Amino acid sequence: MDILTTRVATLSKKPEFGSDEYKKWVKQDDFVQFLQAVNRLDEMILYASAAHAFLYGVLVPTRLVTPPDTDDLARWNCDPFSCWGISVTGGGRSRVFLSPPLGHTGSTTLDRGEQIIFARRFDGRQEQQSYLEISPRLTHPFNLHYVPERSAYCRFDQHGDVEDVIRIAGISFDNRDENGRIVTMHRDVLDEYMTLTGQSLVLLFDSTRFDPKNFGGWQNQDVEYLEQQPEIWYRMGRSGIVASYLRGFQIIRSVMTKKDLVKRYGFGQPSDKQYAAFIAHDWKHGVVRECSCDPKQLGNYFVKSDLPFEISPVFFRPEVLLKYKADLDKYQIQYRSITCRNTWHLETYDVNDAGQVHTYLIYLSYLPYDEQLYWRSFNEPPKGPISRRAFQADFEGSWELPYDPLESLKQTLRELHESRVPWWKLREESLTEKVHYPVTNSADEWAKEIHALDKLLVEGFETRQLRSRATLLGRIVSQDSKSLKLLQEVLLGLGTVKVEVQELIGPLQELNSLRSKVSGHASGAEAKQIKAKILKEHKMYSAHFRQLCTRCDAAVHMLRTILEPKS
Repeated sequence: MDILTTRVATLSKKPEFGSDEYKKWVKQDDFVQFLQAVNRLDEMILYASAAHAFLYGVLVPTRLVTPPDTDDLARWNCDPFSCWGISVTGGGRSRVFLSPPLGHTGSTTLDRGEQIIFARRFDGRQEQQSYLEISPRLTHPFNLHYVPERSAYCRFDQHGDVEDVIRIAGISFDNRDENGRIVTMHRDVLDEYMTLTGQSLVLLFDSTRFDPKNFGGWQNQDVEYLEQQPEIWYRMGRSGIVASYLRGFQIIRSVMTKKDLVKRYGFGQPSDKQYAAFIAHDWKHGVVRECSCDPKQLGNYFVKSDLPFEISPVFFRPEVLLKYKADLDKYQIQYRSITCRNTWHLETYDVNDAGQVHTYLIYLSYLPYDEQLYWRSFNEPPKGPISRRAFQADFEGSWELPYDPLESLKQTLRELHESRVPWWKLREESLTEKVHYPVTNSADEWAKEIHALDKLLVEGFETRQLRSRATLLGRIVSQDSKSLKLLQEVLLGLGTVKVEVQELIGPLQELNSLRSKVSGHASGAEAKQIKAKILKEHKMYSAHFRQLCTRCDAAVHMLRTILEPKS
């Protein structure tokens, strides 16, 4: 349990009647201390309901509680079960209209407030007939979505990880009848919403402590009206050392100002953003030196200055990309760019002939500071110039870029999928984005890309359609024949020469064989021999992968010509 859930559970847990702990519990000092501390926590309670504790937050215009009408607010009588409804007035001029929540709270201040939590029930639900909803006016601006498996309204944080912003949790006790629920929200997000809407949170609370077996009512009670800082008002009733109640409200005000909001959402980079320094090729001054990626410390072609150009290239060890390739659900590696779940975007990168990954200072400045530090940990001086492709695209503005076998293969496969050819289909829309060139000389990285390429290409062939077509062409095929064997028979049935068939099928068979023998956790003498042979012939795994992509691309182009019906 988190700290707030644990604390509310502790406040609501009744000690053994007559014990020193029970007498202390009835005094309610711990509840008051909890209220005094809650305003300083990173999370705020929006709703909590347990056997002996109730807290409920309602937003009201700040002007209505500056100062608050304490007598009016003390008469509160509401809970999250108030919802929108349909009302009808009688008499001679009957009318039907929507009635809002918080219409009859007992407090004119709260009647003008905003309800953000709605407790609802529907017996038609298979699970959790009783559930909680959060107002879309609060969740939509912050892109919050309910995720059932986390029991929270979530979004992606600046690192692209799922962040629980509004959490809904259960409060459990030995006696299940005493179980409750709690809803908490990140304080900074709540403050932002309160500042945006000009509101403050009125946290209503009621702590009633007694032992049902030893309590006969409130006939002889002592009542006190008390005020505690910060902005806590309540009345407390005691019935000796047997029972007590504490009922009141607390004003929670945003610590964020309008200026803070303008700074957060203003144009350009935030003024308080941090920037890392990188070893870069400052080609404006003809030196390799450390340069900050802070846009204010970079120049361009249009303004005369002594500052290095924004597009000064920065070079990195190829291992910098492994983090992104290892989590393709979180990171989208596209053609020369990387995106992290709509939180940040590296506009361009490439790999030069020396195997170094490179990008430009200005694009590094767009990354979160932690991400800049990650890239800096792989930063090194250039071992060669930027790639020819990057030079043509970024400096010459040429669209006639060098042939890229993997990108060409992906494009052809997309076209096959879109044209709905019967003999091949894309099994998953995301597969084309999950195959990339190996960038290091790691056998594991190479094997992983072999696996991904085979899954994209070879698994796409339609076995049933190929078997049917081979049979119609008079070829004899067994029931256990796989797609590549069936493809071979189809080509032979169409009159393709055996030598040409092998040229077409060979690269696909090699890819499929490599997947089964060296990808994943495969090991053994044969796998070692295959890897040694590849390194001997190609020097680097990346060179072998590129050559295999070239052969597969040529094979698919030829297959398309042979197998597609002529128009």
